[in-house]
Amino acid sequence: MPAKLTNNDLIAAASRLGCEVAAIRAVDEVESNGNGFDSAGRPTIRFETAWFRTYTGVTVSGSSRDSFNKAFAINPTAAMTSTSWGRYQVMGFNYKLVGYSSVNEFVDAMRESEQKHLAAFLTFVEKKSLVTAIRTRSWAAFAYKYNGANYAEGKYHIKLATAYAKYSKEVILPEALNDPVVIKKKVLSTELIIGIILLLVFGAGYYLYFSGRSTDVLRYIRLRTSGLFRRQQLA
Repeated sequence: MPAKLTNNDLIAAASRLGCEVAAIRAVDEVESNGNGFDSAGRPTIRFETAWFRTYTGVTVSGSSRDSFNKAFAINPTAAMTSTSWGRYQVMGFNYKLVGYSSVNEFVDAMRESEQKHLAAFLTFVEKKSLVTAIRTRSWAAFAYKYNGANYAEGKYHIKLATAYAKYSKEVILPEALNDPVVIKKKVLSTELIIGIILLLVFGAGYYLYFSGRSTDVLRYIRLRTSGLFRRQQLA
């Protein structure tokens, strides 16, 4: 399996951009849910039908790897150019912008490690003049250049803000510097669990009362309680 990002990698990246680690993690989560590679060790991709049609005049529907493979069989270069790659989903047509001489060289790098994904992201942010936006967490301004003019339709900027708020509360401990960066699964808070339990209890009581079965339940409880009391007396 290709190398995963570590907390040290993100700290170095944040230092380079002069931003918070949480800001980079926000992009990380929204773009790929923190997965630069799939379970088979292949880079995470999203095939863009519209771009492929622009390059070739051919329509290949869908955004999955199967769609990419169909497009690749028609025109490999156009397929790679029309696809976003890796943990930060950098588009193939940006290969020159992020320092590669060809899209093939770019894709080969994306197949190597998440560190290569991060390096491409950092260069993209710098070359597209997005450093100030990510430093100041101006998510709409960042989204416009990173995700496109229609970013608001998918609430991209709101997702970034939400993810940032989550990670801004985290502290990277010294002993975790070399640990891989993973997206934590959402867990229910204690308050929410208590709320759900109370809702179930009140819901059950409401049902019993209005269904006319509350009397039966109370009678059952009295019988059980009296039976227990008698057994204790006999003992």
